[in-house]
Amino acid sequence: EMRLLACCLQPLSLHGRSAVVNSLTRDPFILAYGSTSRMLHSVNSLRPRVQQSMQSRKRSDMSTTPKEPIEYYAKIVADKIRHSDTKRILFVTGAGMSADSGLPTYRGVSGLYNQGVTEDGCSIEEAISGGMLHNRPEVCWKYIAQIEESCRNAEPNKGHHAIRALESAFEVWVLTQNVDGLHHRAKSKNVIDIHGDVHGIACTCCSWEDTVPDYSGLPYNKKGETGRVWPKCPVCSGLLRPKVVLFGESLDMKQLRTLSKQCELGFGAVLSVGTTSVFDYISWPVHLAAQADNITVEVNPGPETPISDVVDVRVPHGAADFLDHLAQQLLARKAAL
Repeated sequence: EMRLLACCLQPLSLHGRSAVVNSLTRDPFILAYGSTSRMLHSVNSLRPRVQQSMQSRKRSDMSTTPKEPIEYYAKIVADKIRHSDTKRILFVTGAGMSADSGLPTYRGVSGLYNQGVTEDGCSIEEAISGGMLHNRPEVCWKYIAQIEESCRNAEPNKGHHAIRALESAFEVWVLTQNVDGLHHRAKSKNVIDIHGDVHGIACTCCSWEDTVPDYSGLPYNKKGETGRVWPKCPVCSGLLRPKVVLFGESLDMKQLRTLSKQCELGFGAVLSVGTTSVFDYISWPVHLAAQADNITVEVNPGPETPISDVVDVRVPHGAADFLDHLAQQLLARKAAL
């Protein structure tokens, strides 16, 4: 998923403060549990049942050829949630969610880095990696800042607001890969920022940290500049970093534990929205819900993904429009009861 605000390739440590997740924990089932023995037991017991569930579950209640109107899918999903007496809903959001706020991809159509290499001679994945931050911070900050600049004026879209509105009728959680902070700006209460938030900055040498509205007040190289310039800590002059998971770094264990706890409590419905679900820890909640025969939905107008054959309903429409229609249907019916 080469989207602007979903920039983590593999789980390794967030500026030295998180426990390193070793290669075994890339397994989606191991990722969700705290102790190694419990992880391994969960893997062995759940994987065969999920695989069987993947083969047996059918999306007989919807059609994607030709594509039906968005209201059709909203009604199907709303009816499923209403008839199941669902109390807890998880939204798993990716770059497609932020695209409806006007945020560009960094590869693909109108991508920021379609040329393959940056002006500093490395790929964007190398430029915004943990290794580059510590070895050549001026390069890393240059491209992190370019990405932040591209989304500086973005606002939450109606999809973000729809998720927030559903909190009046359900316990809603959001697992987002996006680092733009738009779910927070929409006032969602329960947000798991699995890749961090670009507006947070922290010192790599001391405990100083802060939240900034944007990077306009920070020193960094602009496009075409090559000086050794990067943001420094106001307390100890150490190297500052954004509180996001860069390429080659690990996921934050606190966020993983929160995800684990909430998945153990269970969700009556899990909706994957605007993501290609290529990371195990992103597809795992969908697999778990499918295994428990709970409601699973994928909202993605693009090609099929690794979870497309798992979900009950696949919605081939954009995130914001669908969520807006879904919230209207669910809230109208709740108000009528």
